[in-house]
Amino acid sequence: MKKDGKYLIVGQGLAGTLLGLTLDLAGVDFEIIDNPGLSACSRISAGVFNPVVFKRYTTSWRALEVFPHAFRFYRHIEKLLGIRIFYEIPLHKILSTHREQEQWKVAASMNLSGVLNPDLFEFPFGPEQKSTCFGEVLSTGRVDVAFLLRHCLEKWNEEGRVSVGTFDFEALKKEENGWSYKEKKFIGVLFCEGKEISRNPFFSWVKMKPARGEVLVIKSKALPDDRIFHSGISIIPSGSGQFLVGSTYGWDNLSDIPDPEKINWLKEELKKKIGNEFSVVEERAGVRPSVIDRRPVLGQHPVMAGLWVMNGMGTRGVILGPWLAEKLKGALLGGEKIEEEISVGRFFQPISQHR
Repeated sequence: MKKDGKYLIVGQGLAGTLLGLTLDLAGVDFEIIDNPGLSACSRISAGVFNPVVFKRYTTSWRALEVFPHAFRFYRHIEKLLGIRIFYEIPLHKILSTHREQEQWKVAASMNLSGVLNPDLFEFPFGPEQKSTCFGEVLSTGRVDVAFLLRHCLEKWNEEGRVSVGTFDFEALKKEENGWSYKEKKFIGVLFCEGKEISRNPFFSWVKMKPARGEVLVIKSKALPDDRIFHSGISIIPSGSGQFLVGSTYGWDNLSDIPDPEKINWLKEELKKKIGNEFSVVEERAGVRPSVIDRRPVLGQHPVMAGLWVMNGMGTRGVILGPWLAEKLKGALLGGEKIEEEISVGRFFQPISQHR
């Protein structure tokens, strides 16, 4: 495996951070450049992981592969860095109708056996408690993404690996054995830009479908801090008596400024669950880097050798990210092939095809 030379990672959101950690574990040198003002998505992420797609009562894409890898990765990173970021917390799906409860029991006894607890429990909080129960999903929890990003930024900054600022594409030059950026030489450039990929002249052809989401930070004494609740919205303990409540979806306004209507909707939905027993600490918004076909984007530019991308992790980035970073590392260092389903090449059309 090739370890000579240095890579440049563009973007220190979740994708860039996980890729940096993965390269670090392999003994690969890198620098990273980031402008934190360009995207808030990773910094406000609730970091929830859950193997079930409730809409269809199936496991999420590649769950059997990505979940074990992610669990091993985060536990190893916690030991290596001496931090706590990985919290296994039960997720309780609120089941408000008899039909929902029956669907749960069927799924728990068939295709999701071993993932859903077949037993149902009374929902003990707020105005819904008389008619509502909940089911428990196994192998769920959250990653403290914001803390992970801050810790890695401080660590890499101390090591002299971090530059803060907007990436200047005009300063990127092709060299005989790689690329140079502002007089520094790299064997490859790894773009982990999230929604900002649309501004990247090398990868703007990737068919993204970004979605903005709003999140509330609340305080409440009415909720336990040892479980996640989900029913249209998710209520996630984040420590110190605070909870994250989210989230929404919007495809028109792709700014990081919260939409008042979406924020009010979150508040009203929360009231249905726990009444007025909460206070709002903060309102947040960010834009998820989703792809039109709902699959991640990974790999080397089909024409410009040495330019790579890792993007499109969507709402399941904390689980997909470690697995994708390992795939990209294998391609970078060992020439391993990236499968078509997630390859960036699936969106590439040479200019001749448009004539």
